[in-house]
This record gives sequence, structure tokens and C-alpha cells, in this order.
Amino acid sequence: ADNRVLWRSTFEDADSMLGHHDATTAGSVMDELLEEGVAEQGRFAVTGPLQELHKIKDRMGRLDGEYFESQDGFQTGFISQTGTDQTGIATAEGTLCSSCPSFKVQDWTAAAPLVRQFIDRTGLETGCTYFGWSSRGEDLQWHGNYKDGTALRDHFNNVSDLILALDEGPARMMKLELHGPAVELDKARDATAHFRDVLRYESDHRVQRLVQRFEHLKQS
Repeated sequence: ADNRVLWRSTFEDADSMLGHHDATTAGSVMDELLEEGVAEQGRFAVTGPLQELHKIKDRMGRLDGEYFESQDGFQTGFISQTGTDQTGIATAEGTLCSSCPSFKVQDWTAAAPLVRQFIDRTGLETGCTYFGWSSRGEDLQWHGNYKDGTALRDHFNNVSDLILALDEGPARMMKLELHGPAVELDKARDATAHFRDVLRYESDHRVQRLVQRFEHLKQS
């Protein structure tokens, strides 16, 4: 999106994330990236269960993070990073897409049933490899991963009425981030065009490690 570069990673737990952090900072990779005239750090956000977030906060150094708590029962599936593709979910052609809208919530009591309906519907989408909500104060966001742009399009067609109900009632949608190869994001353009503040981050499979879907659950 414009001159912004987004780095997104998924880890098994806090220890895995901290190991990655140590590996990239020890070799001055981050220092080189943040040298004057190269890049400036913008928003840095971490999402995970509360007990894992506690392990991370004291170790992130100068990276001033925002921490979003995820909860059991508000996620539909799980992914595992493998470096190789064995399922066709993420391929060498780089079809994997993701979405992350942000909401400001005014009434959590009214928002909760709608959030639950997102989980129930998305859990039935075979093209969605992960979907989960997280919160921080009045901020609410979801992270969704999809096998390709068609699955991304189908997801928004499936939940568009819920987004409208949430946005016009107990919360306000602040922005929508879409991530993936340009050719895949284009497949979902019509399904997302009516949302305000849509940010497209175009990915390149040559600078990504692949993810493998190993389980897809509808949680009660």
C-alpha cells in the first residue's frame, strides 16, 4: 500500500516468536532496515492469548507494540508454518490471501452475538484456513487467511450482512486491510469495493515462507 511494507508472521507460541525476534535483532537486520533513509517503523502489533502476550511484552525492546488478546472459542482453524507446500492451500505461485479489518466498539454486549455469528459462518468456509478475533481496549479486529482470492471473495460475500450489522450498530469499521498477490486480490475487488478505507498490501511469494493448513474446526 503506497510506500508501506507490511511484515506478517505466525508463530506456534511466544517462545517461537521471541526466538525469531532474537535471530533478527542479533544480526542487526532490524538496525539495517531502520537506518536513516531506508525505512521507519510504523505500527507494530502482536496478537495472541493473554498468557503468551505476557511473555512477549518484556522482550520486544524498542519495538513499541500494541497487544491484541485472542480468546478460545473465537477462532475457526489453525495454521502451521512448514516452508513447503503439501496441501495446495499455499502454492509456489503464491495464492494465499488474508484480511484484517479494524473496528471501534461502543457496545460490547451488543457486539458479542454478531462476533459469534462470524465464527459460526466462517467455520464452514472450506477456502478459509484460519479466522480469529482479537481485542485491545475498544479496538476489535479479525485476522483471516484464505487459500486464494476466490476464497477471500467468498468470505466477504458470506459475512457482508454481519459486517453491516456490526458497523451500523455496536461498532464502527475503521479500515480494512487485504493482503495477497495482486491478481488474487483483484478477484475480491467487487466484494470489498463498498467498504471505506480499504488498504491493499500486495505480496510476493518469492519473499514469503509457505503455510500449511492442518486443521479446520468449527468451535462451539
